[in-house]
Amino acid sequence: MFLVILTMVADSIVFGVRPEIKSVFVPPPDYRLNVGDRILITAYSRQVAFVQYVAFVDNNGYVPLELTPSSRPDAVKLVGLTLDSAQKVLLRAYRRFVRSTGYVSIQLVSPAKFYVMLRGNFDTKVGGYLRVGGLTRLSDVVLNRKFVLPYSAPSRVVLNHDTFDLWRFVKEGDLTFNPFLKANDTIYLPRTDSVIFAVGDFSKGNFWTVEWEPGDRIYDVMLKLRLASRIHSLRAARINGHIVDISAPVNIGDTVSFDFAIPFVVVIGQVIKPGGYEYAPHRTVQDYIIEAYGFAERANAWDIKVKSPGSRKLKRVSLDYRPSPGDIIIVGSSPLTMRDLVFLGPSIVSTAVLIYTTFFRK
Repeated sequence: MFLVILTMVADSIVFGVRPEIKSVFVPPPDYRLNVGDRILITAYSRQVAFVQYVAFVDNNGYVPLELTPSSRPDAVKLVGLTLDSAQKVLLRAYRRFVRSTGYVSIQLVSPAKFYVMLRGNFDTKVGGYLRVGGLTRLSDVVLNRKFVLPYSAPSRVVLNHDTFDLWRFVKEGDLTFNPFLKANDTIYLPRTDSVIFAVGDFSKGNFWTVEWEPGDRIYDVMLKLRLASRIHSLRAARINGHIVDISAPVNIGDTVSFDFAIPFVVVIGQVIKPGGYEYAPHRTVQDYIIEAYGFAERANAWDIKVKSPGSRKLKRVSLDYRPSPGDIIIVGSSPLTMRDLVFLGPSIVSTAVLIYTTFFRK
């Protein structure tokens, strides 16, 4: 009986009923299946896939168990399970029909879409409801300035009946403080007057409010503003107009301003497309030249100089040199190119023949 089933399903795959999936999501291990998720299920026997199909998690949380395109003898409840747990549940279900089943794979084709309710210090333009996806976390809503109002307190955000400190997630990266959202979740964002004010190129001239907590330093403020990736280009930080170190403490009502270096490196000279290119700490001179579409015809790869902001000196560098933000890369030119040699070649030969016939051939 089982051999017949395996043969039928194997033939169905060979004859082209394998679903066409262009891409799948790779969710983190704590993702749990939602009603409406679209998943790709593949069952293997002796390392050979004998069935593969796409299914939705229905409104009751069940997924059909398919043996052939026309045979669905059972349904399995998977809602609320992680992908790893759901694979184990499906494996046990398949083994009731195909004993040789060795492994079942579940891939997320598209997460479900649903609404969550917003209460508290959210912008009234949102209307109290927000459509999100199964891969949306709490921080994606609460820390998004499109949805929240100033003077918000993410340290005490309430999801249904549980309180979460999103600043602990920002600082420590612990996902237990930043869960995935589910359908019909209610998010309550409280208000606070314990804030500091932050300004810089990121705020476009406005003063952003950031919830203050005891022990906050300049670096903590950068984390809360999600500016930690720009710490390499921080030229100066000021508290109420006074330059301070990033470890300096901040207090309620302080105004913190950030002065970041130019986040670009300029490439000029003998490159195809001179201009400014975004700075990254790991990038070399060669990387920026490649982004500038490479060397021009008269470029001299052994004549590359770098000029730093505020300096008049030009420093000769190699292609593996790593510039700093605001540096200018100058690619020098070569006096002769291959094209010049091609055109000069006949002239040199004819001149040599003329000299030979004039002075040496007697």
